[in-house]
Amino acid sequence: MYRTDGGTWTVYSGGFTFSEGEHTIYYYSTDNLGNVEQERSLVIKPPIEVAVNYKPVVALVFAIILLVAGVWSSRRRPWKGGKDGMAVAKAFMIKSMPFVLVEVAMGILSLSFEPLRIPPLIGWGTGVDCTLLAVGLLFLIARLVWKSETKAKESRT
Repeated sequence: MYRTDGGTWTVYSGGFTFSEGEHTIYYYSTDNLGNVEQERSLVIKPPIEVAVNYKPVVALVFAIILLVAGVWSSRRRPWKGGKDGMAVAKAFMIKSMPFVLVEVAMGILSLSFEPLRIPPLIGWGTGVDCTLLAVGLLFLIARLVWKSETKAKESRT
């Protein structure tokens, strides 16, 4: 026997459905010898909606792009014109790594700060990510252009 939400007792004869929301099922059984099981209950709750957040994935992809661009830029223009690996590493750590770290931090922050989440596609999360990527790439390109302009001026004099 069963009843739902305090209704009347009904003999169980097969499956049943509920309307949306939380419901309580009360039930007991009787065996062939007339032994009656103690009444039990079960609360049925609607499934919890899991909010999808693509921001950490977008931030990771953008951080990888900035990482690769930073390594490339640092190799093309090492720190203070040095020739060794340390000059390349310094250029990367000082000029590129901050953009990579901020991008990763924004991805992590979006896990607890709702306005930074993606979706919505057009929102703070997308705006922050695209801005960081654009500024980071423009900064790296500006470093390279400035280097070639400086060399061109030096060769003229």
